Amino acid sequence: MAQPYPRAGRHPNGAASFPAAPRGYPHGMAEKKFRRGDHVSWASHSGRAHGVVQEELTERTHVRGHTVNASQDEPQYRIRNDDSGRDVAHRPEVLRREQG
Repeated sequence: MAQPYPRAGRHPNGAASFPAAPRGYPHGMAEKKFRRGDHVSWASHSGRAHGVVQEELTERTHVRGHTVNASQDEPQYRIRNDDSGRDVAHRPEVLRREQG
């Protein structure tokens, strides 16, 4: 006898409703590599911000009081902002390489 209501998270035929969520960066994002000295930009609350890559971060560290959960599999980059001169950290998928 069929149940009057399907189980939560499933279609009436018993198949899972949603595929498993991928972990880590979306496909192809981890291959986006930057090197020290690369000019990059990223979206900020006031438009596009620009800066220069200082280093690749591959372990948990702190940048300006913020914890950066970088790893070998999911690196982040320390960037010196051109306008403020301050260092920030960003994941590679939010960065765009600019002509320097």
